[in-house]
Formats: sequence, C-alpha cells, structure tokens
Amino acid sequence: MRRFLAVFLLIPALALSACGGSSKHSTATKDSSTTTASGSESGSASSSTTSGGSGDVDCTAVKTAAAHFIVEVQYLAQLRDKDAYALIKDGTVGFDPTKMADDIETLRGLEDVDISPLQPAGAVKKALDNYEQANDLAKQNLAVDDPFTQAKGQQLADLTANTADFLGGQTAISEAISKACP
Repeated sequence: MRRFLAVFLLIPALALSACGGSSKHSTATKDSSTTTASGSESGSASSSTTSGGSGDVDCTAVKTAAAHFIVEVQYLAQLRDKDAYALIKDGTVGFDPTKMADDIETLRGLEDVDISPLQPAGAVKKALDNYEQANDLAKQNLAVDDPFTQAKGQQLADLTANTADFLGGQTAISEAISKACP
C-alpha cells in the first residue's frame, strides 16, 4: 500500500517537472465578444494556434490538457483494487474523471494531425477512445461503494492489465502534439 501511495504522489511531481520549456509557434489573438442564444456573453481570448491537419489546433489548450492528462492516465493504470479507489475517494489522490473527460475532449483536436510514418492513421483517435472508455469505467466505479462487486471494476482492471499497451497510447498523442505544436 505504501508503494502504491508513493507512486501516486510521485507521478504528478514528475509530470509537472516535465512540462517546462518554451515552444515556438504562431500566435493568434481572438478578440470576439459575442452573445449566445442564451444571452450569455463570451469574452475575448488569446491562444496559440497552429494548423493541424484539417483544422487549427489550440496549442495552449492542448499543452495544458496534456500536462494533466499524462498524470490522469497514470492514475487510471493503477485503479486495479479497492485500495486504489479508496485513495481517490478519501482525497489522498487527486483524480477527477470529469476533468479527465474535459482533457480528452481538448486532445481530440489532435485526431486529424498526420503522424505517419511514426504511427498508423487513426492512432491518436484509437488511444483517446481507449482512455475515454477507461475513464468512463473509473467514473462509474467511483460512484459505488465497492466497484469489484460489479463487473465494471474488473472491466477496468482488464482494460489496463497490460500496462505497457495501456500507457503506450500516450506515444501517439505526444507525437501529434510535437507535430501540431512544435
């Protein structure tokens, strides 16, 4: 249990230390204050964008989401028993499936980035779909007292059983980020 807790606490520190550095990309400033049909106003925003296949990729949003995402995926890979769920439920480990779903949605902007010949076409989408499925199972499991009395607890454990394959999906996402947001 101590080893598990140490790994859970070490992952965010390593991820945050790896997120430093500068990047060179075009900057597009959007200053559009519009009113939506519901009457709410959306203010101006400034972000870095670059062309990524069939559209623009918001590099600032993608890099921010990716910084959280790499930690979230590590947490998912370790949700294999009641003790792991207990650490999240009691607040020891800060994993939020709703936040991860938002990060996955942001990273979906990379699906059209061509990363061949490094990865086959569709590798980013496949990885994000896999992580979304795992995150959905984790969210459902966190909503019940004992996820392992239900099949979903075992489904997530099975999905992440081959840790190298499960974590390997991050490679395609990283390659797309490197290409879209150099």
